Amino acid sequence: EFIDPEIISLRSRLSLSPGLSGEELKRRVIELEKQKFYKTTGLLSLRPWAQINFSATGRYDEINRHIEGHKYFLNQSSEQELSYEEGLLSWYDTVFEPIVKIIRSSNLLTRFPGRTASDLYVWIVRHWDDLKKRIGADFTMEEAASDYGRRYGLSARKRVLGLWEAVKRIFR
Repeated sequence: EFIDPEIISLRSRLSLSPGLSGEELKRRVIELEKQKFYKTTGLLSLRPWAQINFSATGRYDEINRHIEGHKYFLNQSSEQELSYEEGLLSWYDTVFEPIVKIIRSSNLLTRFPGRTASDLYVWIVRHWDDLKKRIGADFTMEEAASDYGRRYGLSARKRVLGLWEAVKRIFR
């Protein structure tokens, strides 16, 4: 006879409006995560040219775990504990940037339309870790990146067919 209402109030730093598409909401969440990441890490004040962009949510938290893991690894062989800032810069300069250079120089982004170098960084690092666990530690990052592209990326034929389908949709 009676229905008791349940009202939940949510605070959000995102401005939501009627008719907001799921894709636009995802873009806004990613942008909010990005701003939070840059603010908490201070990366842009240390490396103003740094560009870490994702096409999916939750990746900045994963990157933060990479930074913390890298700092932990470095501290294992250090007499004095490195600061978060030192770990961050070491990770960016010796891990992230070199892997992004491999991704760009091998044109891997063409195999993953709509994705970013940062997306591929996360996936290739996971793949490299998986290869080392399953097969052994004899894989270079270049080999892991190439293997990832072959296994999961679109072939040239599929990319051309996808482009052809997109052109046909435009002219319909």
